[in-house]
Amino acid sequence: MLKISLINIGEIKDKSLISLMNEFKKRLQRYIDFEEITISNSRLNQLEEIKKDETAKIIAKIKKDYYVILLDIKGKQIDSDNFAKLIKDQQDFNKGKICFIIGGSNGISKAIDKFVDYRLSFSKFTFPYALFRVVLLEQIYRACKINANEKYHK
Repeated sequence: MLKISLINIGEIKDKSLISLMNEFKKRLQRYIDFEEITISNSRLNQLEEIKKDETAKIIAKIKKDYYVILLDIKGKQIDSDNFAKLIKDQQDFNKGKICFIIGGSNGISKAIDKFVDYRLSFSKFTFPYALFRVVLLEQIYRACKINANEKYHK
């Protein structure tokens, strides 16, 4: 079974978004082994120090042999079918382990570069942090449905 890990910064407080995320996590159980790792926001004061601190914490959580996808506004934009193919290729041709990373609201330091295999952008828009996590989970679920040749609304 495909293993997907999501590393992100900061807790979500909005109960409706938490509920929606939990619904997608429940749906995903049929397709993948999913793990979410949430790292607390840095308590430092300087922007660069915050980015370094949070990035170091992210790097410490990346597991060996995982294909690492950084969600990055400067990354490559692809459609849902190609996102499904990206996930399927990792399942079929690599170790079947993917790690998605969502950095903190202050960004991420360049120290992450040597750990990243792919940079993915969902849009040039800036999304609210909590809402983006829901969107990512939905797209992973959509990819699983596509890869299983199952119908899903458009």
